[in-house]
Amino acid sequence: MMKSDQTYEQAIILDFEMNPVTKENNTALANEIIEIGAVKVVNNSEITDRFQSYVKPVFSNTLSPIIRRLTGIDESNLRHAPTFIFAIHTFSEWIGNRKTKIYAWSESDYQQFQTECNEKEMNPPDNMNEWEDLQNIYFKKLGADITREKTALKKAAEQNGIVIDKHLIHSASYDADITTQIYLLLSTGRFQKQASLLRKAHNTNRSSAPLLLGEMCKSFFEQNMDFT
Repeated sequence: MMKSDQTYEQAIILDFEMNPVTKENNTALANEIIEIGAVKVVNNSEITDRFQSYVKPVFSNTLSPIIRRLTGIDESNLRHAPTFIFAIHTFSEWIGNRKTKIYAWSESDYQQFQTECNEKEMNPPDNMNEWEDLQNIYFKKLGADITREKTALKKAAEQNGIVIDKHLIHSASYDADITTQIYLLLSTGRFQKQASLLRKAHNTNRSSAPLLLGEMCKSFFEQNMDFT
């Protein structure tokens, strides 16, 4: 929950990993969730718990080689994992009865969740009905003039000096942790300094050749960032 939204008692920062559904399956799903990763935050700043579960797909017997390479997940992780309905039930129990808002990086996780619930004839749990796009919040806080395109989680982390382990990125639990770091910057107000520096770097380099934000702001980060 952001400072401006005090009606929620906790925030759940969520990430899904997904696997493509093979075309021969008669389903409207393009992908199935194969891993859930989440972090529980209260009082805008206190991490109280973490959740991770693999999810056994029902429309695909094998993992896409690309997904296997990106996520590090293989068939052995999924063989005895709960199916979507059971995994979501366990996840909902973990969330608990506090008034909750779920944050994910972009709308794709919410859209996948809704589509998969519909296709698998499951009513979404009551405590998973309130979602927010943290990527959208990030760019509103940053300033619309900085970039016209939304940024991948990895790039947003780099823009804020968050070190990424390339061997762990695209794990749901790791991505949820990275998203949580950005959430905490936003919810505690520490992001204001970073946003100011990013805007200053953007204005300084406006007349020069296009650069990545991370390149534009490197000197500002090195001289001014304080993440202690």
